[in-house]
Amino acid sequence: MHHERADGEDVIHVSTTEARSASRSRLNRNVLLVSLPLVVLFLAAIVVFGFLDTSQSGADDVNGVNRAQSAPAS
Repeated sequence: MHHERADGEDVIHVSTTEARSASRSRLNRNVLLVSLPLVVLFLAAIVVFGFLDTSQSGADDVNGVNRAQSAPAS
């Protein structure tokens, strides 16, 4: 980074890396490309195993009671 005077004002010149405040390596992109699918798979596994375990949650019993209460009496 260096300073120059242009028409009585300070002008600061910085390199591309300094302007970005980052490195030029591709490590950040690679970490994101690996971690995003891992997070998606992890959340998908949580959803799948959550659907497989609904028999233990009692949700079916509650839905059955609600259907029985809302059915018209004949």
